[in-house]
Amino acid sequence: MYLICQFAGRADFGFGVGREPFIRAKCPINTCYITTDHNLFPARQVDALVVHPFYSFSKLPSERWPHTRYVFLCMEAPIRLPHMERYKRTFNWTFTHRYYSDIQNWFYGRVQPRVSLLPKTNTNYAEGKTKIAAWLVKTLKKWIPVDTYGACGELKCPKNESRQCKQMLTKHYKFYLSLENSLCRDYVTEKFYGILK
Repeated sequence: MYLICQFAGRADFGFGVGREPFIRAKCPINTCYITTDHNLFPARQVDALVVHPFYSFSKLPSERWPHTRYVFLCMEAPIRLPHMERYKRTFNWTFTHRYYSDIQNWFYGRVQPRVSLLPKTNTNYAEGKTKIAAWLVKTLKKWIPVDTYGACGELKCPKNESRQCKQMLTKHYKFYLSLENSLCRDYVTEKFYGILK
């Protein structure tokens, strides 16, 4: 498998390289090999080419062989990918957030039913919290007091201090409104799962 470009800042997309990811996952066939080195094998020997759309397609081999599967890997909402229309017939398989993708289970998180109920508690989760809600946009302010953070807000919570930011939000706010940047089928990102934790 041949990985073109990076995903989430990692050249190996978080899979790993070589045969190790297949051995670690106890795959019945573990002779596959992942590489980010585009010169390690001739392009005609590659069985699968994994491509992320936010990077240049200029790295695609100039010639395509019938046995090579082009895999489209993306976690973004389709609305953010208008340039993909011209690559409509380029890919054999999809590896996305959609449930009908050819390769599934690529999600930011999961919500599963509990095996047993949590013990009852008298905890008052609003106790000591003096603010109503924090949100990253302004609209709701028309109806209730909302502190807005981020590019659209007057308050800042730097991304490189996300842990301290989440602790501050948990300590002071009764609610945190976490909304996606797009409304697309099956599209749920780390914003949802992060706040559940």
